[in-house]
Amino acid sequence: MPFTKGDPNINRNGRPKKDQTLTDIAREYLDSKYKVPGTDKEITRKEVLVAKVFSLAMRGSESAARLIWNYIDGMPKQSMEIYNEKDAEWLEILKQQINEAKRKAEGNNSTRLHGNPQDNDS
Repeated sequence: MPFTKGDPNINRNGRPKKDQTLTDIAREYLDSKYKVPGTDKEITRKEVLVAKVFSLAMRGSESAARLIWNYIDGMPKQSMEIYNEKDAEWLEILKQQINEAKRKAEGNNSTRLHGNPQDNDS
């Protein structure tokens, strides 16, 4: 339906604002300033959180140390092989075909390099 001037159903306020997610609220909070007690210095709450986690790790908290380690280096990559007996059969067939193709290719290469092997027998 095309826009018509004076349409009473038109939304003059535009699309409604989307509610903030918990992540949005947490980001705003972490970006807000925190006054360091006993000083005139202000730092972000994000910096306070990082300092606290490092402090816990330095006092022996394994979970804090693991958290830091994972954020710095990332979790190690894990691979998983999933297949059943039918897949194993197909894999074996494919391996055999690959090996056969390699043998044929090697045979063709030696023929090209050394001439026809039947000619050397006479």
